[in-house]
Amino acid sequence: MAKKNERHVVPNEDGWSSKKAGAEKASKNFETKKEAEQCPDKNLNKKVQS
Repeated sequence: MAKKNERHVVPNEDGWSSKKAGAEKASKNFETKKEAEQCPDKNLNKKVQS
């Protein structure tokens, strides 16, 4: 089972998104994967899906 605040960095049509585990919509969108991974949000756990 996913942790409550677990996030994933996933590709999208316009760049990269940060999504809560199990969510359909992104919490935040970024132009680059690096930006998404370096998001200062302290609840953001860096999990990458390919």
